Amino acid sequence: MEVEYKSIKIKSHIKHKHKGADTYGLSFETENKKVVYVPCGKFFEGMLSGYPENADLVIFNTTFVRPKPAIDHLSAEDVIKLINALKPKKAVITHFSVDILKSNPNEVAKYISENTNTLVIPATDGMKIGV
Repeated sequence: MEVEYKSIKIKSHIKHKHKGADTYGLSFETENKKVVYVPCGKFFEGMLSGYPENADLVIFNTTFVRPKPAIDHLSAEDVIKLINALKPKKAVITHFSVDILKSNPNEVAKYISENTNTLVIPATDGMKIGV
């Protein structure tokens, strides 16, 4: 699905696997910028090709450091796979569980950055970021 609002194209992408809720990825595109949002959901291979490549920014809901097969949320390990496939200019991780908070979001972002050669920033409340 695609709609346009004030010269911003908003597109929905693939449906994620998430217990009890339908979640879909979104992209927001202007003439010269593209931001992609990857919501909650369990990682699956179709995600690697289900999102636009080379976005200016991708925001990832990143709940865990390592995958938890019984829980439908992304991990830092999943985000590494996605960044390596999608090749965004920069990424933000958000939607942290206690697991990420105990591991320190800055350290998790650094770990992802080191494994993708991409700037990864941990979200904070009220954060604003240039695209």
